[in-house]
Amino acid sequence: MEVFPLEKEQVYAESSFARRGILETRDPCLCEQHSGSWDLCIAPRDNSEFHNRKDYLVTPGITIYRDKYAGAVQITGALAEGLIALILPAQGEGESRYFSKTARTGYIPATESTGVAGHFGALEEHIIVLFKLPFLEQVIPPQLLEPLLRSGKEHWLPVSASGRKKLVTWLVDLLQQTEQNPQIMTNQRAIFELEKDCVNHLIQTMVVPEDGATPPSAFIRHRGFKKAVELLSSRIGPGYTIPELCRIAGVSQRTLEYAFLENIGTSPVRFVKIQRYHRLRRELILTSPAEARIQDLAMNLGLYQLGRVAREYRELFGETPSSTLRRTTKLSLAGIDQSLDVSDLQVRVANIA
Repeated sequence: MEVFPLEKEQVYAESSFARRGILETRDPCLCEQHSGSWDLCIAPRDNSEFHNRKDYLVTPGITIYRDKYAGAVQITGALAEGLIALILPAQGEGESRYFSKTARTGYIPATESTGVAGHFGALEEHIIVLFKLPFLEQVIPPQLLEPLLRSGKEHWLPVSASGRKKLVTWLVDLLQQTEQNPQIMTNQRAIFELEKDCVNHLIQTMVVPEDGATPPSAFIRHRGFKKAVELLSSRIGPGYTIPELCRIAGVSQRTLEYAFLENIGTSPVRFVKIQRYHRLRRELILTSPAEARIQDLAMNLGLYQLGRVAREYRELFGETPSSTLRRTTKLSLAGIDQSLDVSDLQVRVANIA
């Protein structure tokens, strides 16, 4: 008869700032021991053999894991100070209960440095996301952070009907991307952008009560747009977060959204992404072909979802990154000047938005 180990871990990749892997345990006490920021008591609720699998991603500001139990379990305990956790049903959820309630349409179970109580059904999957509060304070404006923290104390975060499903899909895809491309774990810029994207997807999912404010004046929108574009064009290295742009440009996030839609027909997040692809193209054109590694160049610009880079690059420029590099190699061998003029970014964004 095959004997299974009580615990088994497979680490896909790790660095001093990130780790990606899978942890499996076959004993509730070991599962409690490996719960990290949680102080949990895990009690099986059926006669199934205990088995828990955590497909995890750990970064400086965020921990994400896909959690699955072979049998039904009762979980009680507390979350460490300085954290907020979201519990997203990903598969099943028929028997699971959170804080003595079944999953509520339009809400995500949440807790902020308080107690946790749940019943997870057999074979039901959950995506659990832990955010460090100091990190959130740096990247989320106060008007959005306050309702998020309040929901953690009340245990339910209001979200749009389709938003929860989209957020789960994005998180599952993120875990797959980081498993297939473990080199992401060794690139600080890629990890920084990954964390920002996670927060942006959360913000897009949240339902925040309207404050009744009217759209800001055209002058304020124009001033905010002009300043934001100047900032985005001037920074070399890690990019600005949207809240940073808003703070430095002196406008609210809503005003910045209005301004970008009005001027170039797309959102600030989309503009930043397109800008990075243009910078990638310039890098491919101007870097010595012998030294160019497409994956490294992409991740250094914050384009960490490597499975999508070639497709989105081709949608923008009509060729793949490798095609650009091959063409650049031919230009180099022919002794042709590679300092090519790149099309105006705002015009291209307007054309594809």
